[in-house]
Amino acid sequence: MLSRKCLQEWDGVKLTIWPWYFEEKVSGLYYIHGWGGRKYGVWGGARHMGKTLIFIHKEVLEKFKKDKEVVVKIRKMKKTISKEGINGQQITDDSEYLVFDPTDATPKFYLYEVRSWHKTTLKGFGRDRNYEEQVKPVESDIAYTVTIAHHSSHANSMRFGNEYKLIIADRECEIVGKGTP
Repeated sequence: MLSRKCLQEWDGVKLTIWPWYFEEKVSGLYYIHGWGGRKYGVWGGARHMGKTLIFIHKEVLEKFKKDKEVVVKIRKMKKTISKEGINGQQITDDSEYLVFDPTDATPKFYLYEVRSWHKTTLKGFGRDRNYEEQVKPVESDIAYTVTIAHHSSHANSMRFGNEYKLIIADRECEIVGKGTP
């Protein structure tokens, strides 16, 4: 049995970034992109938290290619698959994914990608890198933000790794980085 449920929905989200540099698969009206995973970020790692699938409507991608100003409706969805196992036991598998649909709404929210990474050289010799980005509101000190996807990857030894988030904010913000890139 398959069931889908909308966990959250934001209508009128302006895409401030386009972190999807290629289209992976086409399924009907949507391009499917895997965001995150082992090779995503500055340094890929053997250990990672998996991927978030993002279904991007073809109309959204075409509009972005033309004018770079795109307002979308984002839905965070949950898919549950239930099936009977070998011993007659019920097995369920849950996964979350994002859907970007076209909309005519005015921008009420803004989408940002926030990244951080670290790298420590062996025995501490050489150049260590620790870099972190933060969302800072342009006009005031406080912005409502919600993380809609979060992933990380790192080496088995933890010498290097990445962390990245997709964040929706209720006002325009700037991404401020600190540390050694």
